[in-house]
Amino acid sequence: MLLVCMRWLCDEYDINARFVISIHDEIRYLVASEDRYRCALALALSNMYVRATISQKLGIHQLPL
Repeated sequence: MLLVCMRWLCDEYDINARFVISIHDEIRYLVASEDRYRCALALALSNMYVRATISQKLGIHQLPL
């Protein structure tokens, strides 16, 4: 789910990033220098979207920050 969301955000906002490796609960991207901050924001948003979706499906409506 996280990879799909990242792919969508990178395509949608034309972020020059390529998925490199996934180890346990961590994913890594190779990103062009000029897109590094936008990719970091996309990753943070992707984490938030996935966390919210899974929490909603489990019936957890209040999450800690």
